[in-house]
Amino acid sequence: MGRCLDIIGEAVFSTRCWVVADDGPGGIRFTRNRENTVLYATHLGWSSDELRIRTLSSLRIDLNGLESVSLVGSPGNLPHGQTSEGLTIAVPPKAPYDCCAYPFKLTFSGQVPGLKMDVSAPVPPDGT
Repeated sequence: MGRCLDIIGEAVFSTRCWVVADDGPGGIRFTRNRENTVLYATHLGWSSDELRIRTLSSLRIDLNGLESVSLVGSPGNLPHGQTSEGLTIAVPPKAPYDCCAYPFKLTFSGQVPGLKMDVSAPVPPDGT
């Protein structure tokens, strides 16, 4: 566990909660850096297919300020794209290191944007 934290520690230590804790049953947990310019989406386990983060769909968040997506502990940026289904990240077929969690680092040109109102949530009768 210590070796794993040596690699992915930046997504754990000195981070803060984000407005949403997880992405549902997909095994993704969110944190952000202190300056609120980096959002970490930590996938519990490895997926050799593309990773889709539903919380980051174009219906819920504007990612125009997203500068790069990378895997913490691995060099280079990863191809990614946003649709109404979520943010899709192309991941390597094999994990670059052995760990129980793999944080994806989303770096923004400014502040991490807030989520839009959940478009699927019913509007209360009083309109608030």
